[in-house]
Amino acid sequence: MKIRPSRITDLAFIVRLSETAFHRYGSYGNTLGANFLRPQVTTRIAEDDPGPSGFVMLQRKEEAVELVAIAVSTSQRNHRVGTELLRAAIQWARGVGAARLELHTGVDNIRGLQLFKSAGFESTETVASYYPEGQTAVRMRLTL
Repeated sequence: MKIRPSRITDLAFIVRLSETAFHRYGSYGNTLGANFLRPQVTTRIAEDDPGPSGFVMLQRKEEAVELVAIAVSTSQRNHRVGTELLRAAIQWARGVGAARLELHTGVDNIRGLQLFKSAGFESTETVASYYPEGQTAVRMRLTL
């Protein structure tokens, strides 16, 4: 598996995977597809034979980088794809001089919470009705 910068040809994969991975929180395919095209957003793709297996989307903010989304294809879960994508995100954020990496994830996203905590993220607050479908989110931060 390799992690590489995204290409415009990855847009359809990102939209499809977003709809699958985040469906319980709302319709994120078009939202993340639009974010993908924004100049302040960078996306990294996990790829193996026969093609992409996950992505991480990051947005540069003043002193921080926001981890907008991280998703792994169902067939590739439990193969360290998420771990490698998160590692690439942290490396990229450090490389652009960010002081911290921030994210929101659902309070019920046990797998995601475990991944982020294992990388050193700390919960900073709970945000009620954060997602379009009304779910509560946990805001997390990693000091770089």
